Amino acid sequence: MLSCHSSYKGFWFTINRPLPPIREQYQVFPVPRSLKVFMIDLSPAAISEIERLKSKQPHDTLFRLTVKAGGCSGWFYDLSFDTRTKVGDQVFHVHGIQAVIDAESLNYIQGLRVDYSEDLMGGGFRFHNPQSITTCSCGNSFAIS
Repeated sequence: MLSCHSSYKGFWFTINRPLPPIREQYQVFPVPRSLKVFMIDLSPAAISEIERLKSKQPHDTLFRLTVKAGGCSGWFYDLSFDTRTKVGDQVFHVHGIQAVIDAESLNYIQGLRVDYSEDLMGGGFRFHNPQSITTCSCGNSFAIS
């Protein structure tokens, strides 16, 4: 079995059983450090809730994730639906959902994991941002160094 792995330093392969000798060798080039790969993760519960909310919107509606100044810790997440993209917006396909993110917000949400849960106070989205150095007790406000 041949499996492929990658990191910012490049790609490598793992072989779990012997293969016949290969006469040709291929050079695998590393990914440049200047190339930023955008990554956001939505939990199954978040996907389900976004799809439920989106089903109540017009058919061509896009899911928008924005970071805005404010909140207890300096920044907060704003989730909304929009029918148009704006100059500088980027559209990402995350688990079947088209997410629109403006260029400024991209700097704050690299590696963000969005979850949805319900408790006695009601349901809400929960944000887990590896870049944040502190968060408010509500979980929606954060600070980045």
